[in-house]
Amino acid sequence: MPGISHRTGRALTDRQRAFVEFIRRYVQSNGFSPSYREIAEGMQVSLRYIHQVVTVLEHKGALDRRPGQPRTLRVV
Repeated sequence: MPGISHRTGRALTDRQRAFVEFIRRYVQSNGFSPSYREIAEGMQVSLRYIHQVVTVLEHKGALDRRPGQPRTLRVV
């Protein structure tokens, strides 16, 4: 079902889906995940906001990452 996280079943907002799609497209084009700074620039938001969004998307099960390691965001 579009917009629903498969792991938690919690719906994503349109804005959250836009972040997930940005990350998905970046990985598809580059072969590795974007940095938080690249996401912030691409989505035209602050770096601080990216930290919040990634945390929410992890809790909703839409993203996965390895804490402490760069460029490990993965769309679930």
